[in-house]
Amino acid sequence: EAGNSKLMRKCSLPLTAVAEVDILVTDVAYFEIKDNKFILKETFAPYTKEYVLETAGDADVEVAADFKQITLD
Repeated sequence: EAGNSKLMRKCSLPLTAVAEVDILVTDVAYFEIKDNKFILKETFAPYTKEYVLETAGDADVEVAADFKQITLD
């Protein structure tokens, strides 16, 4: 659904493998997945960590200690 977060705490679709994803890169941000949480490592301008946290849906998202805002020139 356009505009809605696709990050989910639990997948509602059939899985071919469980816990096989370590990283996730979207047009908004880069995440690492650890202990069933999305660790926000980077956001891509113009998106901010606040935007990601506000729109994360029901997913558990934590901001990494070494978080970076990336600007592409």
